[in-house]
Amino acid sequence: QTHEIMLLTHFNLGGVLLSELHRLGESRLANRLNSLLRRFDDRDLYHTLIWLCWYDLMCAHSMQPWTEELKHKSHAELESWAVARKREKRELELMIDEYLLYAC
Repeated sequence: QTHEIMLLTHFNLGGVLLSELHRLGESRLANRLNSLLRRFDDRDLYHTLIWLCWYDLMCAHSMQPWTEELKHKSHAELESWAVARKREKRELELMIDEYLLYAC
């Protein structure tokens, strides 16, 4: 039932990510990400965070920022963090920016 609620609330790529995190047994991470995504009404930031979380998950990066650090950041701090993360890998930045251009 939790998966269905998340897919109804986040009916796009975000819902798929949250559902996948639950399937992988990462419910704590899914809940933290869900809470983070609901904090701000900013579509670009929402989708950027989804892509960055997918990237970290697929590359087996530490998920500690997602479970511990990001929950305390303000909107401006979270935007700055996301911009800095995108710039770490040019291809990722281009892909996210293109997605935002066409999806939002």
